[in-house]
Amino acid sequence: MLLRVWWIPQVPMPAFRKEVRDLVEAKVLLDTLAAYDAFQFEHNLKADYFNVGGLEMYEPEDEDWYEWYDPQTGENINRLSIPQLEQCQAEEKGSTSAV
Repeated sequence: MLLRVWWIPQVPMPAFRKEVRDLVEAKVLLDTLAAYDAFQFEHNLKADYFNVGGLEMYEPEDEDWYEWYDPQTGENINRLSIPQLEQCQAEEKGSTSAV
């Protein structure tokens, strides 16, 4: 599964996108980007900010990118913890190897 993080540090500017290896790497990157924006605001490098980000997955059948969500809960990456994402990855590997 191809994954990429998208991040808009100041809405309405265009999104920055970065491919990631897995769900945990995506979560760490999203949390880091959010912390960096907060750091800049706290140290007066930004007067204000309105950021947003998420995770997309590539769907080869449609040749397009779609927002990733947990198929079990319907939650997006921003609502899940690293242990929950590790569980998602384990389940994904289990279903892939069973095919």
